[in-house]
Amino acid sequence: EHKIEECPGAKDLENSDKIKVFEDVVRELREEEKDRKAREKEKRKKMERKLRDSFRELLQESLTKGEFHSKSLWDEVDHLFQEDERYKKYASVKKPKITPEEVFDDFTADLEERISSPKKRVKAAVKATIGTVKHDAKIEELQKAIGSHDEVKDLDEEDLKLAINEVIAKAKWKHREKEKKMRKYTKELEKDFRKYLARGYAENMDNLKKAKLEDAVNKCSSKMVQNSGYKKLDKEMVKGIFERIKGELLGEEQEEEGMAVENDDDDDDDMDDEKESNSKRRSRRRNKRKRDSDIADDDENDNKNRSEDDEGDKKKKRKKSSSKKKSKKKRKRRDDSRSAAEDSD
Repeated sequence: EHKIEECPGAKDLENSDKIKVFEDVVRELREEEKDRKAREKEKRKKMERKLRDSFRELLQESLTKGEFHSKSLWDEVDHLFQEDERYKKYASVKKPKITPEEVFDDFTADLEERISSPKKRVKAAVKATIGTVKHDAKIEELQKAIGSHDEVKDLDEEDLKLAINEVIAKAKWKHREKEKKMRKYTKELEKDFRKYLARGYAENMDNLKKAKLEDAVNKCSSKMVQNSGYKKLDKEMVKGIFERIKGELLGEEQEEEGMAVENDDDDDDDMDDEKESNSKRRSRRRNKRKRDSDIADDDENDNKNRSEDDEGDKKKKRKKSSSKKKSKKKRKRRDDSRSAAEDSD
């Protein structure tokens, strides 16, 4: 208010006029600020749209190269764009209305809708010409193989390539899933071979050298034939895994024997200690193999013993509690007797 009074001409105005002038100025300033923010917002909106369009062009280029497909996820393909300036500029925008990931998701959703029909026609052409698509097939090779078929010969070339890319991507996915299952089956089979071979031949590993696959399986455990890997892997692959695990187990034995022979060349003063040490080491290894092979049995016994121990602990607690109660009653009777004797005195 004091500053307003100092303005030129303010002294000649009534207070009501001063207030009116002040309110008009504030209103104008607010309108100017509102317009400024609207202009900045529109400018930012245009800039973001321009960067987004550039990023979509990058996605289209990558799609044309067959680097992703409609079922691709952003975290699977984002590494493809990290070094491109169009992505860097768009990713640098703070709090964008639509993030790069959302742009990608919209792009793949549009793509899936666009090639839905062409993909069906490509599948029909593949089935009629080559039967199936291999995971390592190339777009150009497949296009050449099916291009003249009635189902696809009138398709737009770009749509045809995109649809073929989708079919190849599906074949790659199936191949990866199959390999994943094979690795799982192999791991399970290796584990059971180590466990049951070590158990079955623990007393005499020399017998393992001559053992055939079928004989070893029959000797070790009937559970082996229930193993997923044993049932689903190719027989030659099963045999290879068996031979490899057998070699590992026999290699451990040879290593132990080699260590014993090596120790014969040590100084006489240390010979007895080394022999004892190697003997203990071999014993520990044998015991470890036996422990590993008896895991299932040990777990069952542990559960049984734990149950018995729990029952024993409960009995001890009940007995201890009963004993405490009896001692307490005995002390009370003794205190009562002393009190009665003092009263009679």
